Amino acid sequence: LSLLVSSLLIAGCTTPPKPAPEPATRAPEKSAKPVAAKRTPKAPPKVKIEVKPQPIAHAGIGAAVTVSATQRQHPGEGAPEALVDGDLSTRWSSAYAEPQKIEVKLPKARTLSELRLFWETAAAKSYTVSISADGQTWAEVKSMTSDAPGPREDKIALSGATVLAVRLDLLQRTQPKWGFSLF
Repeated sequence: LSLLVSSLLIAGCTTPPKPAPEPATRAPEKSAKPVAAKRTPKAPPKVKIEVKPQPIAHAGIGAAVTVSATQRQHPGEGAPEALVDGDLSTRWSSAYAEPQKIEVKLPKARTLSELRLFWETAAAKSYTVSISADGQTWAEVKSMTSDAPGPREDKIALSGATVLAVRLDLLQRTQPKWGFSLF
């Protein structure tokens, strides 16, 4: 109806059109068979769909993880293995102090393009990332400072470096009452 009125106004019509005469009505014909009443279809049953995060395939799955401290006081605070399980619903939480350290040692040296860190609300304000091709000699590849609270994702380019181990030196927290927490 609103489209019809708009069309008439655009066309410049100032008087509404006369309604068309209504068709003559006939008496209903008698039928030998009774007519079944129309049924309203039932609504389909409601189904609850639970969406779970998909695992992330990465070179660190199954790696050995060493951390300076783990906090497991509150629900969701998990073990260091949560750092490399590929599951974005599990997380590691450090002690509620700074600095903290994480070292991830891969089963064998790999050529890597980037490191992705999925921070929970208790993110790092400042940290460094170092890599090692032999597990002994370390080279700092990134010094990061960010006031952005978590959750956030930090991407650190590794530009095809050969890596056996990655070390994070977590220096300052965005949330002083919490520790550091990574999915």
